[in-house]
Amino acid sequence: STTGCIIYRGVEAYLNYLEAYYMKNGNVTGKAAQYWRAVRERAGVDPDFTKTINATDLSQETDWGKYSGGQVVDATLLNIRRERRCEFIGEGMRWDDLVRWRSMDHLLTKNYIPEGCNFWDEMYKSANKDENGAEVTFKDSGEEGSNISSRSFKYLRPYAILKTNNDVYDGYTWQKAHYLNPVPVREMELLSPDEKAETSVLYQNPYWSTKIGEVAEE
Repeated sequence: STTGCIIYRGVEAYLNYLEAYYMKNGNVTGKAAQYWRAVRERAGVDPDFTKTINATDLSQETDWGKYSGGQVVDATLLNIRRERRCEFIGEGMRWDDLVRWRSMDHLLTKNYIPEGCNFWDEMYKSANKDENGAEVTFKDSGEEGSNISSRSFKYLRPYAILKTNNDVYDGYTWQKAHYLNPVPVREMELLSPDEKAETSVLYQNPYWSTKIGEVAEE
C-alpha cells in the first residue's frame, strides 16, 4: 500500500523506557523523568508528573492498570501505565498492556460490573421523559418488562436490566487461560511423530486442553 501507517512512534520508546526504568529502579530520575516530562509537555499538560502522583487515591481508582497479578501497584506505576493508556487511545495497544501486566487477575475474585452515571439519587427525577416528551415509567424489578437497572445499584448498569437468561447480570469474570489463545490441536498433531498432540514438539498454552472442543480449564 502507498498509504502511510504508524508502526512505532517515538513516544512509545519514551514510555517503554520510563516503565522499564521504574520497574528496575523503583524511582523516576534522569532520562526517565526527562522523557515523562517531554510526553506531558507535548500533550499540553503540566509536565510536573509528581503532582498527578501525589493526587492519586488508589482506593478511588477503577483503572484496571492498577492491578498486577491480583495485587494493587503503587501510585507511581499506576500513573506510568495511565500515561500509556492516554497516549495510545485508539491505537490497539491497551489489551496487550493489560495482558502483560496480568491486570485481569483481580476478576478471579471480584466480578467486573460496567456502570454508568449515578441515576437513582437525583437524575431520575428530571430524566423521566422520552424523546417525544412523553412521561416514562421506570420499571427496575429485573423481571420481564423492566427497562432500567435496579435503583438499589444507584448507578446505571446497562447489562443488569433483566435477570432471566442473562449470564452477565452479576458482572464479568475471568479465566487464567484467556491471557493466551489456545494452540490449534491439529497443528500440534501435525508436529508430532505419531500425530498425537500429547507427543508433539509444539506444546499447548497454559490452562488449555490438547483435545479438540474442550473449554478453558482455569
